[in-house]
Amino acid sequence: SGVVIPGIVSTAIVNVTDNSTTMVNFNQSSYRIDEDDGILQIALFLTIPASIVVNVQLKDTNITATGKNVDYTSGPYTVTFPAGMISASYDIAITDDNILEMNENFSLTIANDSLSSKVVLGLTRETNVNIIDDDFSTVQFNQSTYNIVEESGPAQPVLVLSVPSSFDITVSVHTISNTANADDYRSGPYDVMFSAGLTNVAFDVPIINDNILENNETFSLAFVPGSLPYRVTGGSANETTLNIIDTDVLTIEFLLSRFTGSESSGSVAITLSLRGGISTSDITVTVIPSDQSPLSAEGNGVDYTSTPIIATFIAGTTNTTINVPVTIDSIAEEPEMFNLSFVIPLSLSGVVIPGNVSTAIVNVTDSTTLIVSFSQSGYSVDENSGPARPLLVLSMQSSFDITVQLTSNGVSATGGVDYNPGPYTVNFSAGVTNISIDISISDDNMLEGNETFDVTVNPSSLPNMVTTGARSQTRITIVNDDSSSVNFSQSTYSVVEGSGPVQTVLVLSNPSSFDITVQVRDNEVSARRGDDYIDVVFTVTIPAGRSNTSLDIPITDDNILEKNENFTLTVVSISLPDGVIVGNINQAVVNIVNDDGSSVNFSQSTYSVVEGSGPAQPVLVLSNPSSFDITVQVRDNEVSAERDDDYSAEAYTVTFPAGETSVSMNISVVDDNVREENETFTLTIRAGLLPDGVTRSSPHQATVAIINDDIVSVGFSNSTYDVYENLGPAQILLYLDNPSSTDITAAVPTRNGSAFGRGVDFASRIYAVTFSAGVTSMLLDVLITDDNVLENNEDFFLTISLSLPADVRISLSRTTVTILDDDSTNVSFAQSTYNVTEGSGPVHPVIVLSNPSAYDITVLVRNSDNLATEGVDYTSGPYSVLFPAGVIRVAFNISVNIDDVLEMAENFDLVIDSLPNRVDRGNISRAAVFIIDNNSTYCEMCWLL
Repeated sequence: SGVVIPGIVSTAIVNVTDNSTTMVNFNQSSYRIDEDDGILQIALFLTIPASIVVNVQLKDTNITATGKNVDYTSGPYTVTFPAGMISASYDIAITDDNILEMNENFSLTIANDSLSSKVVLGLTRETNVNIIDDDFSTVQFNQSTYNIVEESGPAQPVLVLSVPSSFDITVSVHTISNTANADDYRSGPYDVMFSAGLTNVAFDVPIINDNILENNETFSLAFVPGSLPYRVTGGSANETTLNIIDTDVLTIEFLLSRFTGSESSGSVAITLSLRGGISTSDITVTVIPSDQSPLSAEGNGVDYTSTPIIATFIAGTTNTTINVPVTIDSIAEEPEMFNLSFVIPLSLSGVVIPGNVSTAIVNVTDSTTLIVSFSQSGYSVDENSGPARPLLVLSMQSSFDITVQLTSNGVSATGGVDYNPGPYTVNFSAGVTNISIDISISDDNMLEGNETFDVTVNPSSLPNMVTTGARSQTRITIVNDDSSSVNFSQSTYSVVEGSGPVQTVLVLSNPSSFDITVQVRDNEVSARRGDDYIDVVFTVTIPAGRSNTSLDIPITDDNILEKNENFTLTVVSISLPDGVIVGNINQAVVNIVNDDGSSVNFSQSTYSVVEGSGPAQPVLVLSNPSSFDITVQVRDNEVSAERDDDYSAEAYTVTFPAGETSVSMNISVVDDNVREENETFTLTIRAGLLPDGVTRSSPHQATVAIINDDIVSVGFSNSTYDVYENLGPAQILLYLDNPSSTDITAAVPTRNGSAFGRGVDFASRIYAVTFSAGVTSMLLDVLITDDNVLENNEDFFLTISLSLPADVRISLSRTTVTILDDDSTNVSFAQSTYNVTEGSGPVHPVIVLSNPSAYDITVLVRNSDNLATEGVDYTSGPYSVLFPAGVIRVAFNISVNIDDVLEMAENFDLVIDSLPNRVDRGNISRAAVFIIDNNSTYCEMCWLL
């Protein structure tokens, strides 16, 4: 008392809150109710009673059942627990819908958001309600009988359900044959489906339109036993009968509108056809022959039998054939015809009707055959004695006129030249059996052999009943009576020696139809066989139909100056064929007129000589040899070659010895050992200085090309070069071993080694180095990048491209350039002090490089204690720190220990120690690390302070 006194808050109120809750649950997790029970009672309970009214809201969810009074009354539903009650219920109306359906369900859930704060959801917070369907349905046909016309399409019976279904129902119906069978309809079974909600369905039963004449037929439809689904039963009309009404009509007609038969066969086959289908029973019709005007045949046995004939179609067939008798007589006559028709029995009226071909004509041909032929197989006639007269004969008389056409075909005779080629038309009047034909023969005054031609009966010209016999062709021989003589067209012929062969002409007094061969013999006079003309025995053929021919005798153009020469030709009489004699001019003289001269020219328009291979040797040629020496003057002219510097300059005199036609010149060429373009000069034959009889011809000028044989080599002066990175560019020396008279450009591409181009370490490209004419060395500058990166020495390569002129070689084609690195770097701490709280994790000192490095650098950091103790307050060193290539800033970790000791801040030092080559210590090579203590202590009397 007196020491402790009441403060401002000397009284307080205590508020006691109730922490009890009750849980609400369904009394079961599922309910089952029959559809016709009407009301479903749902029960809920609380785990402990409440002192107030508790309202719980239920929510419904459709699963297979549908709310909104379709299957049940939809929620939400409110269930009320009076104060102090732990159970309550709610009635939900179930709809009895009289629809066949599957069992359906829906779920009820206690709505959590409807509960008060002291009411929570229990474990059974959801229940499932199953509505058990109690409906049944019957299925049956809507009538017991259906009628369907066979050709009108499928039958469509209808099935009916007594109540609808909420799901598809399939009913299987099968067919039962009665008088109809599977040939009349498509056999079942048929699967008929009632889609959900439908109570009647029509289905198609295909009916076969068979085009068969038959009675009406029936078959039945019934449910396949055991095929009805659960809760579906068959009604009273579970079977129905289908009547197929036959409406087929058949037509009968003749297969053809015209039938043909031979009188000699005794009858004609007639075919009738049943159209539109077949019949299941025999069908009989009566066929009636008749001889109505203007048809020419007579009935009653004169040409045919008039008696009606029964034709029967056997059941199932569509054709029948009858034979109508015809009379065989011995008279040669024209074809004759009569009519056919048929009668259908009244019993088939309306079922069988006549078709389009209800009448037919029968054509009967006579079987008698006449033979026409020549009286003999060959005839002959003298060429000048008049026409040939072959005789044509019939085998027997005819009651009507017969016209025969003859054709000719030349064998050795020619139609229109030796005889009238026809065709020839011969008319046999009725009763006449032989006729002579006059064929004109030409008297042509032509030497020829006997000639023949054939005359043939044209079978395509013969009428019916007439054919050719064994001698349908005869051969006619024309006997020749002509002759001819042969001689030269003139007694003397002349030919210029160089104008080609001499053409002598042999003449016949009359032409010949065959080739005539004549032998001609030569005789030397001043001309000589082999030297001046061909020395052979000449055979001359005068072609058939020609009266003359030429004999070409090749004359030797010897290109030698000489006198005119001659020889003779004589027809050899013993060589002539029969009918040919020697004429008046049987010998001729041939004169050969000399025409020779000569021309001079170069053998070719261009010559070439390799500079170091010796003299140029152009060749001069004469077109013809000469019997005396010929001298020719040749003049030179500079083009790109120069006299004395490139070739020897002089006046050139060239002599052709007698009989020689070619001479070579020798022109000295200077080997100057300089790379240069090929050079030329020209040589010209001087026309004004040629001897008589010699002319200048083309080519009279020639170009001489001096081919350069000198080459140079290009290469690097050294195989390696060194350059410091900061002292670039690299200077590369290229050289030629000999000078050139023209510029030479070498392509020098770079290639990466350990150094990279594109400006990273050097300027990479394809350098063009040009040696001007006369220059033998060139410097190539390659830029080097000074990159301030610590790295090893690097190299790259230069090569000389192979794309050089053909006369430029490569000596040293590649060199290596080494870039010597001049860079270094400093390493230091990022800051001089680092702080870390004892319980916050490791400390992260950072060290940095002044320049990056192209390779990894490892730095050793050593530690030394101050107030902190190694191994007690922090992890012992030294610490190895790795800078990966390209990285200039790295942090490393030093773990700090937690010691639960209240103490002052402690520190230790870090020093950068061991460094690799070209790495030095920077400004901050030492750093201090301070460890801040995180501990505190409790003072029991501090509350008094």
